[in-house]
Amino acid sequence: MQSERFLENLKNHVPEDAIPLIWNLIKDFDFTLTVTNERKTKHGDYRMPLRSGESHKISVNGTLNPYAFLLTYVHEIAHMHTFELYGRKVSPHGKEWKRTFRNIAKPFLKVGIWPKDVNIALKQYFINPKASSGGDIDLTRVLRNYDPHPELHLEDLEEGEVFSTDELNERLFVKGAKRRTRYLCKEIATSREYTVHSLAKVFIRI
Repeated sequence: MQSERFLENLKNHVPEDAIPLIWNLIKDFDFTLTVTNERKTKHGDYRMPLRSGESHKISVNGTLNPYAFLLTYVHEIAHMHTFELYGRKVSPHGKEWKRTFRNIAKPFLKVGIWPKDVNIALKQYFINPKASSGGDIDLTRVLRNYDPHPELHLEDLEEGEVFSTDELNERLFVKGAKRRTRYLCKEIATSREYTVHSLAKVFIRI
């Protein structure tokens, strides 16, 4: 990994003040970072070496805002550290990973890299970090405030509004009542009911 070029490219995706802290976490590892297009099912990914001589592989969605990108990146770096410490015998998001994630994230929380509202949400999140930051609805709400192009989410609609989960409006739903973190929604074409996450990205039929 060519450090100068790598760190220069990283400035396009994370707050610049975070670069020295990131470098401290990765400088002793052989790995590749891939910045990908948007993936609906995940924000990032870690692949451990399958055989001797292979590199660790980390990928992060390049469409994330700098604060969400940084959190996702540190999440994946924690997987790399956990693998080096414990090998393949531990659960991917078990107590070892949670402890490692909390420990390597602490310096980022102390120096004011994240905005105040994100910092507060992160301190609560790190009490028991989830497999995905998207699993913490309060943290997700705060992070999305910093998206350069805000998206419409199901919780933004009124009950009874018609929406689709794709831009082509191929399947239309009616928003129903809330059930914890999800809404009961009915598909117009089939009358089948589905529970859809509050923060699901939606499109209004025009």
